[in-house]
Amino acid sequence: MKKMERKMRRKTKFENMTCNAEKMNCFTQDNNHWKTPPLWTEGPFCFCQNANNNTFWCLRTINESHNFLYCEFVTGFITFYDLRTDPYQMRNAVYELDYGTLEILRMQLNKLRSCKGAKECTMRYRYDGPRHQQRQRSAASSRTRSIRHWKNDQRFGGRNNPHSSHTERHSKWK
Repeated sequence: MKKMERKMRRKTKFENMTCNAEKMNCFTQDNNHWKTPPLWTEGPFCFCQNANNNTFWCLRTINESHNFLYCEFVTGFITFYDLRTDPYQMRNAVYELDYGTLEILRMQLNKLRSCKGAKECTMRYRYDGPRHQQRQRSAASSRTRSIRHWKNDQRFGGRNNPHSSHTERHSKWK
């Protein structure tokens, strides 16, 4: 009951504030919303989340050795944030990754985009013996096809991208 009362008080408090956008999930936030730094202290504001229109997909990995967020947008834009060194996601570190790592992240994300249920959607990171080796060999042949075309891929600043210099931006990937 108290939760409902709090919600109604908040709703009436922000009644005069317009917070909506077509085909977007918008809601009002205020100073009380934030519990961890950086804290917001400038009063209520409208926030519209862009996740409802499926314009991007992300892979978040947190374990003993990793804490990162990798995202691909429908425009072809790719982001990678190492949240151990950049917790507020201020610097896109995608160009610091080698091509092999990018390919692994892309394959993991694509697997999660198409999987169904816990059995298919559970990512395995351990050695599975001979079956694992056979899967790796068959996956390697399909990977070589995509690697051949990687240098021309616009998402990575390839030759067909008018806004990048392939040799300067990707010299460490060779």
